[in-house]
Amino acid sequence: MKNFLKLQILLSLLLMCFGTAYAGAFQFWQQSGESVGDYAAGAAASADDATTSYYNPAGLTRIKHQDMALSGIANITNSRFKGNATTTTINNFTNNSGTVQGGDIRYIPTLLYAAPISNNWGFGFSVTTPFISRIDYNRYAFTRYALIKSKMDVTDISPALAYKTFGNISIGAGVDYQYLDYSYDQIDTNNTIANDSISSNHIDSWAWGWNAGLLWEALPTTRVGLAYRSKVVHEASGGSDLNGPLTNNVGRVTHAKARIVLPPSVTLSAYHELTPKIILMGTINYTQWAVLKNLILTNIAAASGTSQIVVQRNFKNSWRFAIGPKYKMTEKLTLRGGLGFDQAATKEKYRSVSLVDSNRYIVAFGVGYRFTKTIGVDLGYSHVFMQRTRINRANIYGAENVMFDGNMDNSSDIIGFQLNWEMT
Repeated sequence: MKNFLKLQILLSLLLMCFGTAYAGAFQFWQQSGESVGDYAAGAAASADDATTSYYNPAGLTRIKHQDMALSGIANITNSRFKGNATTTTINNFTNNSGTVQGGDIRYIPTLLYAAPISNNWGFGFSVTTPFISRIDYNRYAFTRYALIKSKMDVTDISPALAYKTFGNISIGAGVDYQYLDYSYDQIDTNNTIANDSISSNHIDSWAWGWNAGLLWEALPTTRVGLAYRSKVVHEASGGSDLNGPLTNNVGRVTHAKARIVLPPSVTLSAYHELTPKIILMGTINYTQWAVLKNLILTNIAAASGTSQIVVQRNFKNSWRFAIGPKYKMTEKLTLRGGLGFDQAATKEKYRSVSLVDSNRYIVAFGVGYRFTKTIGVDLGYSHVFMQRTRINRANIYGAENVMFDGNMDNSSDIIGFQLNWEMT
């Protein structure tokens, strides 16, 4: 009976290794090479290395030696729109249908550090990228009156402290100092494609937030973690530059602005050692995207006066579920996998080619190897499947009102490498 139960468990783990997960809108959950391999399943409860400094600061009380994790993550996206576009002010726009590819590659470095202060106190520090968005159509694509290229990168710098209160309960908190960098390029025109002019818009800002967590070590083999990250309000500003026939090729510059609210989120994770070699982990996450009602760039340079670019309207709150196994094959070799689902944060009737979003699924697996007691590496791979998105709506892009009718197909591959250094 025992052997039969173990066989069932192993078969379940193998199935999990070929499961699914990701993050709605432009949220990015993989902040280490290890988390790429299991999509951060159980990350707020595992608390067994420096990654807890980001996922749940309360876990820092479990770190008994200085620990550092350096990661390099590649996010390779594939975004393809097939359909047509109709603009309101152009009378001889002929190349208005077809298929356009908007994928891009983003390389993401992260640093996670944890150190004990005393038996009851722990310190952590992280530099991560919790939000990213990239899409890159070409200069002559029929989507150009809505978008040529857009990019959003958010860098989060967070020191944190943790304290073991009583029994098996720890609490932790940290501050988030964020840098947001956002750019959006499109073509503006009037009456004829001969007036096509490039509108380049770039804004950035620094803003503060905070995070907190609780960790309950229910049993030596079982932990439950609860973590919260606050919203961060970015009052971003920068330059908007219009160049081309609309400005007689001399250029026109204005001071572009946008209020971008990055949403708060709550994460509940569980960690359980089924056997000394087999570990099961799970996470439920709720992100309050509705705080970002609209994503609109204002005071955009136009041929005369200013205009605005509506990137997205009416975000909605979203859920994310992830489970993952970890199998310690030997003292040096560990295998992991992930299964999950992430709900889209945009409503179907408001979607556009400017922000890629739909329900997401993922296949994740990874491997970790410890060369010595202090040095180890982790490799992770995830493939993200995204539900096909139907786009049939008009939106405002500068001086143009562009109507899109077609389908968007998206996917991405995420590859992560992590170097672990446990300092004695």
